Amino acid sequence: MLSDLRLAALRLAAAPISTLVAIGCLALGLAAAIMVYSVVDQVVLRPSSIARGQDVRLLELELRAGGQQQSLSNWSYPAFEALRDTLAPDFTAIAVTRTPLWLTLATAGGAERIRTEIVSPGYFQALGVTPTLGGEPGAQASTAVDARIWLSHSLWRDSYAADPAVLGRQVSLQGMPFVVAGVLPAGFQGISEQSAAFIPMSAAPSVTFANRLKGATSFWHAVMVVPAAAQAAALDARLAVAGERVRDAIDMRVGGERAEVSVHAQLWTATRVDPVLRQTVGAVGWGIALLLAIVAVNLILLALARQDQRRREFGVRISLGAGRVSLLRLLAAEMLLVFAAGLLLAWLLGSAGLALLARFGDLVRVGGVGLAEVQLGAASLGFGCALAALVLLCVLAGPARAALRLSAVSALRPSPPARGLGNRRWLAGTQFALATMLLIGAGYAANAAWRALQAPLGFNPDELLSSQIAMPDALQPADGVGGFLTRLTTALEGAPGVERVASAACLPLSGGCDSVNLEAVPRSDDAEWSVELNMVSGDYFGALGVPLREGRYLDARDRSEAPAVAVLSASAASRYFPGGSTLGRKVKVSIGFPEDPAGATVVGVVGDVAGTDLDADAAPMVYLSALQTAYNDNMVIVQARPGIDAQSLAPTVAATLRQVQPELALWDTATMEQRLAGLTAQRRLVAALTAALAGLSLLLAGTGIYAVFDLLVRRRQREFGVRLALGASRATLRHTVLTDALITAGIATAAGLALGLIAMAVLASRLPGTEGTSQPVLALVIALMAATALLASWWPAHRAAQADPMNALRHE
Repeated sequence: MLSDLRLAALRLAAAPISTLVAIGCLALGLAAAIMVYSVVDQVVLRPSSIARGQDVRLLELELRAGGQQQSLSNWSYPAFEALRDTLAPDFTAIAVTRTPLWLTLATAGGAERIRTEIVSPGYFQALGVTPTLGGEPGAQASTAVDARIWLSHSLWRDSYAADPAVLGRQVSLQGMPFVVAGVLPAGFQGISEQSAAFIPMSAAPSVTFANRLKGATSFWHAVMVVPAAAQAAALDARLAVAGERVRDAIDMRVGGERAEVSVHAQLWTATRVDPVLRQTVGAVGWGIALLLAIVAVNLILLALARQDQRRREFGVRISLGAGRVSLLRLLAAEMLLVFAAGLLLAWLLGSAGLALLARFGDLVRVGGVGLAEVQLGAASLGFGCALAALVLLCVLAGPARAALRLSAVSALRPSPPARGLGNRRWLAGTQFALATMLLIGAGYAANAAWRALQAPLGFNPDELLSSQIAMPDALQPADGVGGFLTRLTTALEGAPGVERVASAACLPLSGGCDSVNLEAVPRSDDAEWSVELNMVSGDYFGALGVPLREGRYLDARDRSEAPAVAVLSASAASRYFPGGSTLGRKVKVSIGFPEDPAGATVVGVVGDVAGTDLDADAAPMVYLSALQTAYNDNMVIVQARPGIDAQSLAPTVAATLRQVQPELALWDTATMEQRLAGLTAQRRLVAALTAALAGLSLLLAGTGIYAVFDLLVRRRQREFGVRLALGASRATLRHTVLTDALITAGIATAAGLALGLIAMAVLASRLPGTEGTSQPVLALVIALMAATALLASWWPAHRAAQADPMNALRHE
């Protein structure tokens, strides 16, 4: 075998171009596959630190009324209480913040922002978690404030040097005293899989806002742990009763009508990965599978071409008594060296590719693991070797079949017939069909990214800088949050380079707005509607360029001592107050604000602004004045003057905050363009990856067409020479080869279009932005495939036109 490898190495070195092409094609395909496998293995399929051996389920609400249906995964706390009391004692229901909150923890090294889950009593026991330090958390009632905190193992290690004496120590969280009650096991980061600390539910009003456990703010996730001995029928029956109890406790509506409520349970392990992310990774995986198939076919064609060039050598070997097995061993040795070099290069390319993908580290994330944490390891190496071996076996099948059928007579024939190239035409056509499918996928992905970038936002994101400020209750000034926001915005308005200043409880594109119920005052027909809530101050609408449809904006006159006012978005006004003007109507929101029983007067209607889903219609929104009603956490928004880079104002905002209230700090500072880029980055990443795969597949398909028709022309040189001698023009010969190539490519492209459209129809129901048939995309795909076939076959056609008729007649 060593002698075969040495001879194979010499043969490969004698044909460096074809050898490097084969190694490069294989390396690119394997690198892409190894990268995707590593992401799937370490991010998407990463084992959870909870739910091992437990049946943990996420509970969702389904509302039905007037022929409409709505599913909700977020719960208000009163609805959760009705659920919890109904399921007890046979089933345990726990509540947790839908996403961890960023709270400020004061440590010896200074203040740091940590992700914190607010959890209901029984959270740790239900999940089967026992602290490694400290006692079992008791099921303390949520009516009394429980100022205890449990630290994750990583927070205890990094911020407290793994000191056991931290137990019982008083720490400051959001400016409030908490006592460290325990340290949780290594790897446990809560239901969210990314939390560093945990505090009891009763502390929620202190660290968020006073009415967090009241009203219909959908701030919580409900989770249930099903005992192993529980029967499915008993669980379904109890959930049915729970739906009725929730309906009795909370007035939930769909389209203005009171809804029937049912509760459904999903396996938590099935919901921890975003379905769109799962489908996106799957789509990219299928693209790489197609690319690998194209690579395999390309390697088969290259191997057959090399074998064709060595026909006389093989014929001589057979004539001298060499067996077919020795020929196969020699071919296998050559391919083994090519695949070994390709796998090594693939490893290097995969490492470089993951380093590049780390720039998108927060886009593909499950729990605390994202692209930035993905590394090539033993599992990646094993997968790459297994995949390379599988491709090697497929690639060897074609040359091995040809070698077994080779005879000394046929091998030594001066010019083998061209009619034996049917299989190679079929292989080249297969490449073209697969490349067409990849191009369609890339076109649709690019179209989805373009649609997201061109989606109407309802505001102008240019020259806007935003930062988050969290004000703990313990640090609230005498004039309250509203007074602080007024002082901050006034100070910033006079800063150099600042055009406008505003504050908001949440931002467009970023999510985080509370979902609340809105009702008319006086209430008519029990009408209550679901809207998103934002509380703004300063020149919010002017800074963002949100158009005024009717009435006026909220402004400085809407202070705490003034009558309560509200502004509705256009969709909220048209949906809930159809017919006539909305101005002057009275409304209330379910969080208890404003406290005036008379409600707030609608003084304006503004345009809709986009949320985190750029493919969906904007959610109905109600705006309140932050000078009358404000959360502790707010975003400060600064619009830069023309010609000033908004990012350059970040130091100005930080310095002004230190002057106004030095105890507070800014975080999550970014321009609105950066937030928009983050929202569309996953689609742009998928579009870039599929475009790269499609471009590579197009190149490989072109080389396949070239290899087949170059061989065809070489085998038909005598025929072309005779035809020229009999009066055929060189243009006719060129046209013959080009037409033949276009027919082969056209049939393959048609098959690829059909298969690609079927695949996209399936993906359209799962991936956002890929719906519908894009005629420009299909036209571009057809044009690219035709151009590739023409370019790939042009040189063989040119060689056919340059055939020597005298040489052909001499041989005849």
